[in-house]
Amino acid sequence: GNVLERQLSEMLNSELQNRFGACKTDLPAECLECEWLPKCRGGCPKDRTFSTRHQKLNHLCNGFKRFFSHADGRLEELAEAWRKKQVKAATRERVRTAVRMGAVDAGRNDPCPCGSGLKYKQCCGGD
Repeated sequence: GNVLERQLSEMLNSELQNRFGACKTDLPAECLECEWLPKCRGGCPKDRTFSTRHQKLNHLCNGFKRFFSHADGRLEELAEAWRKKQVKAATRERVRTAVRMGAVDAGRNDPCPCGSGLKYKQCCGGD
């Protein structure tokens, strides 16, 4: 659709959009048996070919397989590092809030309430 001609909400709720969304789950057996399906999810329906040999197979499939087999381990490491960073940031914010509200008593040189073993100023109390 064209946002100059129709409302975005109208286009997002259109029959055409609903059919396109439904195509995402209509995958060939080759996709359903692939170890990389949780990563690529069959790719975008617009990239699927309709030949007699590969019914609805994403034309980027071979490239996805090569990429994921090469990069999956490193991507998992990056994701785990990101998750740890998010947990640490959330913990740091909870500790700072608890100290600020007076629910936890922690001076700059006291052990950090998060349990890291560091001084509060070097851990959750630092910038």
